[in-house]
Amino acid sequence: SLPGDERAREPLFQEPSNCAEGETPSLDLLQALQTANFWLLFSQLFVVFGAGLFLVSNSARIMEAKGGTTTQVNNLVSIVSVSNCAGRIGVGFAGDQRVLHSRGIFRPALLCAALAVMAVAHALLAVCGETGTLIAGFLGGFSYGAAWTLSPSILGDICGLGFFGKLYGVMGLAPTFGSLIFSNILASLVYEQHASGDSPCIGNECFALAHWIVCVACLSFAALAGPALARRTNGIYASHHAIVG
Repeated sequence: SLPGDERAREPLFQEPSNCAEGETPSLDLLQALQTANFWLLFSQLFVVFGAGLFLVSNSARIMEAKGGTTTQVNNLVSIVSVSNCAGRIGVGFAGDQRVLHSRGIFRPALLCAALAVMAVAHALLAVCGETGTLIAGFLGGFSYGAAWTLSPSILGDICGLGFFGKLYGVMGLAPTFGSLIFSNILASLVYEQHASGDSPCIGNECFALAHWIVCVACLSFAALAGPALARRTNGIYASHHAIVG
């Protein structure tokens, strides 16, 4: 295993040698910030949290823009909330299942899947009516909850627990920036462009462009950053589960 000072000098975006040996690293904040694994995780969380908070913060307006009734608005809010809880519990449970580990499916792969499902949710939100929006709300809420369960687990797996408080505090900036970009700025700008004066916007076009942008972002990071992190950390997970299994 490498000493801390040698690990800190590892070039960015290169596989840490201790990961190649299948050892769980123990990085402080500065060392973690110099690794590609940290930023691959951060970037995925930035997108999936931003996409999820877009839905959570604007669910009522999204359904109202589609002409939904008060009951449908309340149903969407409830579905997003319940599926959020289901994602946290269900994916947290799935991440520990040996049947997945035996097939090489570890937590980074589940995060990648959450991004893909979130992309599907926003694609449905861009084109569907009231019923499709309820389905999209479930998918988006589930993915959002899954990401909240996976984020601290993956962070501890790839960076260790010695300085976890500091690392998790910095990783907490991902949902902050994601919410700012996707929910506060993007969603608001697109909605206001289609609203006329003080009258509320009605129609799929009220948020459609924002949904498609978020969809493309989720698919891009699911296709690029997700597999990269899974590949780089496969040795850590395979070694760990071989030991505890």
